[in-house]
Amino acid sequence: MNTRVLRQFLSSLALLTVAAAFVLAGGVPIAGASSPAAKETIVGHFDMRGGVSGFLRPISGVITLTKTSTSGTKETVSVKVGRTGTFRVRVASGTWVATGRSPEFHINSVQAICRAKAAVVVTSNQRSNVSVVCFDKSTD
Repeated sequence: MNTRVLRQFLSSLALLTVAAAFVLAGGVPIAGASSPAAKETIVGHFDMRGGVSGFLRPISGVITLTKTSTSGTKETVSVKVGRTGTFRVRVASGTWVATGRSPEFHINSVQAICRAKAAVVVTSNQRSNVSVVCFDKSTD
């Protein structure tokens, strides 16, 4: 094996190791969705409320957080959510709107958007919490 091929292999292996560690930590960033000023943590849960009992159950999918500045520019951060429904993402301070999509939740055969009840206010040196819930049509 020549030196160039070995370096490429080791470089790829190192990148894969870092990516695997991030997945095990609970989140997978979506390409182009990182925030350069990410400092504060939002911890959240993605659930579906439905059925006759109306119980919450965790669902997988993608949570998208959007912050609009006073000038109207938008910053968006997305994170994949596993089957436990929990997620953790680092963002800049500000007010963020949380939405979610899941392959487990459809309205009229279309993957629907679920929303948090209120925006998340993220402040310096504070952990913020959010819950995004999809409501099954049978419980509306």
